Amino acid sequence: MMLWDNVDHNAEEQIERIAEAIGSNDKIVSFEAVLRDPDGNDFKTSFEKCSCSDFKKRKLPCKHMYSLAFFLGLLEKLKVEKNLTRKDMGIPAGTVFHIEYKGSDGKVSERDIEIQKITLKNDKLYLYAYCHISHSVKTFLANNILSMSYEGRQIKNLRKILEIEYPSPGDLVAKLAAEALEPS
Repeated sequence: MMLWDNVDHNAEEQIERIAEAIGSNDKIVSFEAVLRDPDGNDFKTSFEKCSCSDFKKRKLPCKHMYSLAFFLGLLEKLKVEKNLTRKDMGIPAGTVFHIEYKGSDGKVSERDIEIQKITLKNDKLYLYAYCHISHSVKTFLANNILSMSYEGRQIKNLRKILEIEYPSPGDLVAKLAAEALEPS
């Protein structure tokens, strides 16, 4: 048990110290914490160093240092752009998906595409795919895909799948593949 947990913070002498801290112009010049990961491993972490192997190897801020900064409110959670290539997703070269797509002009078209990359950017999911109609790589906003099929099998519940938030584009692709391969 920590000292902090064993103190009566409402005691008169503690209230005096709390009031002094509120009116203080003190600045933090150094801070050290011990972070515990889900496996129970402890890492001694500050903004200058960390005891983890990642920091020791790279000498750059590690996830523990960023966790500390987030916890202390020094950084906002960043809008991270995540990318997965066709190879990352385990999609063999030449795999063709058939989509019905609503363009930004409102027109609906059917296309055969080969997914090259999926990107999550600013909370929107984009597919970069070779389009067999235009014979070029095009960008498709996932929310504008009205239907999708693979090897002639319709991917069921596509709208529902695309509305769910996925931690990574790979999770979405795995769900799409599972739906397409599910027996009708």
